[in-house]
Amino acid sequence: MYQTNESSTIFINDIQLNESHLTYLLFFPLDLVRRYTLHYNTEEMMMTHNILLMLIVNCLIALFISYISTRYLVKPLNDIIQNIVSLSKGHYLKPNQKPSLYREVEDRITDLSQQLQVAQYERQQMDTVREEWIANISHDIKTPLTSIRGNAEIMADMSYEMDLISRQKSAQTIIEKSDYIKNLVDDLNLSTRLKNKEFILNKKQVNLVSLLRHVIIEIMNDPKYENYNIQFSYDNEYIPLMLDELLMRRVFTNLMMNAITHNEESVLISIDIKDHTITLKDNGVGVCEEDLLHIFKRYYRGTNTKKPNVGSGLGLAIAYDIVKLHEGIISASSTRGNGLTITITL
Repeated sequence: MYQTNESSTIFINDIQLNESHLTYLLFFPLDLVRRYTLHYNTEEMMMTHNILLMLIVNCLIALFISYISTRYLVKPLNDIIQNIVSLSKGHYLKPNQKPSLYREVEDRITDLSQQLQVAQYERQQMDTVREEWIANISHDIKTPLTSIRGNAEIMADMSYEMDLISRQKSAQTIIEKSDYIKNLVDDLNLSTRLKNKEFILNKKQVNLVSLLRHVIIEIMNDPKYENYNIQFSYDNEYIPLMLDELLMRRVFTNLMMNAITHNEESVLISIDIKDHTITLKDNGVGVCEEDLLHIFKRYYRGTNTKKPNVGSGLGLAIAYDIVKLHEGIISASSTRGNGLTITITL
């Protein structure tokens, strides 16, 4: 308790000290003591307290949600970005079976990785085949060039006596070898243009039967192939189709020459036309399963060629590209020792 007088303020209180009851008095000058009265509303204080508590709880919840989103939303996105970066550097991904919010996206990236890996393997295989093909082509060009040079040097050597027949044989050899190199270069040029889709088809209505008949006659009139047996059958004398005649002539020539190149003279080559489907079949040595997988690929040469320096390894690839350019279908079937069958549907 306290009380005031004219000059001071007195504070009085009781205390218990060592079992003694004491009373103390404190005197303060009147001008040094102030009295303040504080009024407060309990409900308002509780409301303020609750608001502060809610703010704290909301902050904690926000931090928790941020942690969850970082762990389950942002982190998988970062992983996806890292996977894409790895792909760009040629590091392929392995399938991941862990649960993920972005499972579908990750599966698509994994599929893309596997496709790129397969494409790289096929590209490496093609590079290997191309290198082997270039080596073979280099040999194929070098061999006739050597023959051309040798015969030309003999003909140019005035000290070397040649009769007319020998001179004609040397000249004929030069012509044949030059034609071979020319055909080889033409194949390369045509294959490149077809691959780069630089061809514009010059289509016109062509009788398919007449076209094939002319190709067969042209081949059989060559003395080198006069002993081969080619059978030709069809169900209709007139089968009109819109074709690029020159290109399709090249297709059928390549297919027949392929049958001749890879077989002995005793081979029987059968050509049959039914409606818009052409079937070319031989009873020769056939093609093994490995060769059959690559038979229409560029730069690929079969393993059963009987004649040296014949074929560029582009003939069937050119035929395939021309048929596809006509929106046709070409396929091959064979077993080793049972001949080869090639079917074209236009």
